[in-house]
Amino acid sequence: MLGQSGLPMCHIAAECGFSGTAHFTRQFRAAKGLPPMRYRREFKSSAAGGYAGP
Repeated sequence: MLGQSGLPMCHIAAECGFSGTAHFTRQFRAAKGLPPMRYRREFKSSAAGGYAGP
């Protein structure tokens, strides 16, 4: 959902059952090792054939 949509982070957090974006961001970073916005940028970049990050 995060990498494939342009939905605002607050909508994605709510769809995933989080009460706010701060908690969603902390949990996402703990699980993936990077914040959700960076993940989104890198996902879109790699989907377009660009640099996918470390």
